[in-house]
Amino acid sequence: MLEDKILGVFEGDNGLFKDKEVFDVHHIPEKFLFRDQQMKTLASNIKPAFNGGGPVHTVILGDHATGKTTAMKKLFEIIETIEPRIIPVYINCKTYNTKFKIYSIIFEKVFKVESLKRGTSAAILFDKIMKGLKQKKQILIVVLDDVNYLLEDNKGQELFYELTRAYEMFKVKIGIYPILTGMEFRYTFDKNIRTIFIPQEIIFPYYTFDEIYSILKKRACVGFQKGVIDQEILLRVSEVTKDSNNLRLGLNILQNLGIMAENEGSNHITNNQFNQLIKSKQKYL
Repeated sequence: MLEDKILGVFEGDNGLFKDKEVFDVHHIPEKFLFRDQQMKTLASNIKPAFNGGGPVHTVILGDHATGKTTAMKKLFEIIETIEPRIIPVYINCKTYNTKFKIYSIIFEKVFKVESLKRGTSAAILFDKIMKGLKQKKQILIVVLDDVNYLLEDNKGQELFYELTRAYEMFKVKIGIYPILTGMEFRYTFDKNIRTIFIPQEIIFPYYTFDEIYSILKKRACVGFQKGVIDQEILLRVSEVTKDSNNLRLGLNILQNLGIMAENEGSNHITNNQFNQLIKSKQKYL
């Protein structure tokens, strides 16, 4: 019966996969390759906070899938294990692009409780956050990923103004780390912001072909059972990935190849499967 076959798909083991999660675009790899210099520079800019100083405002620039978000999340993992006085907050501005939403996330991270909702304004949240940081003697680091979604209106400018000038009123230290998909930070700030928000820029370049191949090979070794994918297929996936300059595409191709091979009852990925998959994805490449 069809129902039994469907249940077999849902309830079966991973088959060709050891760990399918490593192919997810949101997966944070245990070993983060080819971004040592950017990570060291970011760590140096955050380091003053470990001695009670202010972090260096830093703009993180690079195209899609160049490791910008992963770099900050890896740094945050380390910070949270060794320095409780530093409060690292990651915010995706594509999803949270209002002052109230952003301050709500920061509030929850600072106080470790659900944010105030009913009858609360962004101004009240901001005031409580700043007083909490001052009382706890904590330093805030805010990553604003996809910051272009925040800066499309004046409210985003207001948020930058409030965070950059917070020291003057509350004597708290805050580091702002916008992540922008592009090679230039083109937004024009009000003069009151520009006088204090003078960030360093860190560039995340495209991965080279050899780097892409190494990354995909590492993920394949962790994600697939032994013998599922050979070097020839990996090289072909790497070529398509390099042509698009989008590492996420390569991860997606690997995952889909594994699923296709499983569905066809194969114990390894074939060139024919690769050709079929790439043909089906041509309109997205």
